[in-house]
Formats: sequence, structure tokens, C-alpha cells
Amino acid sequence: MRYQEFQQELRQHFIFSANNIMDLLPGFNLNQLTRWQKKGYIVKIRNGLYCFSDLITIPYSSFLIANTIVPNSYISLESALSYYGIIPEGVTQTTSVSTYNSISYDTSCGIYSYRKIRNDIFFGYKFLSLEINFAGIQTITRKVLIAGKEKAILDFFYLNPQYNNDQEIYNLRINNHFVDENFSIRRMENYLKKINNKSLTKRVEILLKQTGK
Repeated sequence: MRYQEFQQELRQHFIFSANNIMDLLPGFNLNQLTRWQKKGYIVKIRNGLYCFSDLITIPYSSFLIANTIVPNSYISLESALSYYGIIPEGVTQTTSVSTYNSISYDTSCGIYSYRKIRNDIFFGYKFLSLEINFAGIQTITRKVLIAGKEKAILDFFYLNPQYNNDQEIYNLRINNHFVDENFSIRRMENYLKKINNKSLTKRVEILLKQTGK
């Protein structure tokens, strides 16, 4: 099969598995994938999971890949904080939380790390729409799960208890302007009640004090 024909069949998947391929193209020779990888047409994310190389150039496509690698997960921690402009630095890996054991995948299209949180605090996320257009197809919207501002902050401090005093939190150089019309202190307070962790509450109080809230 020619690559153009394969792309025509699979392009709306963007990220696809060997099972997806066999469902759409029974009898397809999976060895062809190795040849197309060498030519740079497709990228192997991990065993049995691939994407078209064009996808990697699309802003925040790493979020879609992260959601796909571990379905029961959402973008949070440094990746979400950077996305919202809460921390000044870019991040070198895509960070998520999930209810599974903590794990990291070093792939051809980046490093994807997942931190485990309890089932009862797996909340506070929302859908982010990604507009994807490549290979001459119409723009298609894909939704990814990402923590809201409030939960991204709480996830970070919950999983990084070493930031536990004024100086440590100040050294994070958090942008004080994160408290805006899209941020709700009341929502954060409700989340804190659900999590019910006194140490976390104290550290968040320090952060809000530093922002003048």
C-alpha cells in the first residue's frame, strides 16, 4: 500500500493503534510501519501506538498524545501551569495526573510523565479544544482533558510537598496575575475541603497571601 492511501484512511485518527489499522485495513502489512518511520512519515509513540509526524508540529498536540497514552488522565502540574502562564518557564516534558501508578514514557515525540492521585481527588479538569489541520484535510476539533487553574495549582502542591514555606513558594516565581476572571478562590476553597489536607491548605494560603489575596 502506498503511504498516501494509508494516510487517506487514517488521517482523521491523528493518533492510531495497530488495532485501528487492522479494523480499517484488514490484511495490512504492519512491517510497512517500520519503513514509514524510517522515512519520517509516522512516529512510534510507544508499542502499538503511532501518530503522523505532522501532528507533532501542531501547538499542544502533546496534550492529545498524553491523554491517549493514558486515557484515565488529564494534563496538570507543570504543563498546565505553563499553559496558563502561572509559571514563567517552559517545560521539557508533558505532565499529567492519573489514578494509575506514577510512570514516565520517553518517546520519539517527547517525554510524558504521569503522577498518581487518589480516585476521590480526580476532579477539577475541563475540556480544551484543539484545532487540528494537516495533510490537506478540513480542520477537526479534538478535545483534551486539562486541569482548571485552581486544580492545576492544587495538584502541584499536593504532589510536591517540599514547597512548604514562604521562601520555597516564592522561589517558584509564580505569576501573581493568575488570579483573574477565569480563576475562582471560592472554587479552590471548595476543592480544598474535598481534598481535606491541612498541610496543602496551609501552603495554598501562603501562595494566596503572596499574591495579595
